[in-house]
Amino acid sequence: MDEGFPRGASDRAEGYRHLCRLLIRALVEQVEFADPAFPALYRHNDDVMRWGGPNVDNTYWRAPISAEHTYRVDGRLPPGALFVVQSAHGEMHQGNMGITAERSSADFDVDADGSFSFVVSAAPHDGNWLPIGGQTDHLSIREYVVDWARDEPGRFLIERLGSDGQQPEPLAFANRTVCLNNAQVAADPDGRFRLVVAHNDPGVQNWLDTEGRREAFIAFRWVLSATMPTPEALVVPFAEIDQHLPDFVARATPQQRAAQIAVRRRSRALRFRR
Repeated sequence: MDEGFPRGASDRAEGYRHLCRLLIRALVEQVEFADPAFPALYRHNDDVMRWGGPNVDNTYWRAPISAEHTYRVDGRLPPGALFVVQSAHGEMHQGNMGITAERSSADFDVDADGSFSFVVSAAPHDGNWLPIGGQTDHLSIREYVVDWARDEPGRFLIERLGSDGQQPEPLAFANRTVCLNNAQVAADPDGRFRLVVAHNDPGVQNWLDTEGRREAFIAFRWVLSATMPTPEALVVPFAEIDQHLPDFVARATPQQRAAQIAVRRRSRALRFRR
C-alpha cells in the first residue's frame, strides 16, 4: 500500500487484512487445487476470500483443466436456477484473461429433476459439451442466486475421464480406503467385524490402506456406544492373510473397489468443496 493511501487507520487495517486473505487464497489454490490431472471444483471467490469486485449474487467455482485431458461435470440445478460456465486462461484482474468458450445452463439439456452432465474437452463431443483449447488452464462456473429468500445452491462435480483416482496425498481418505465407518464396514455373520490393514489390496471389503507407509497409527472412535469394545490385532505376512480369515468374510473385486472409491470421492467433493 502507498504511504498515504488509504489514510484512515481502520481502512489501512482492512487493507492489510485483504492482502493477507489474498495470500492465503493464492497458497491454497497453488498447493491444493493446481493439478489439472486431478481437478476439484472449489470456491474461487466467496464471502471471505474475495478478489477484485465479485458479484454478491454469484457463487464462483473454479477447477484447473488442460486440453490434454477430457472431463465430465455432473450436477443438479434447483428450479429456476442459472449458471454460466467458461473455459478460460489467465486472470481478469491481471488483465490477461482469455475465454475459449462460454455456455449457460440454458444451453444444456437438463433432466426434469434438475440433473445435468456435460463434457469438457478439446475434441468435439455429442450432446452437452464445453470446448477447451491449448491455452485453457481453468474452468469457471458462476452460479446465480438472485432471490436470497428462496433460491437454493446447485451442485457441481468435476471428474477427469480415465482417472484411476490415485492422487498423491497423505492419507487421502477420498481416494484410498484409509478409514471406514459403521456404514462402510461389513459386519461378519458372527457379529464381529474384521479389518485387514495392508499396503496392497487384499481383496476383502474391510481394507484399511496404509498407502505403502511403514509407520502410521490407527484410531478407533465409538459413538453412542453402551460398551467399549477392545480391538484385537495380529501381524501376518501378506501372502498368508486368507489363512487367518473365515470363509464368510466379505470380499471385494477390483470393480467393487473402484465403485467404493468413486463414492468416497463424490462424497468429499460435495461435503468439503462448498
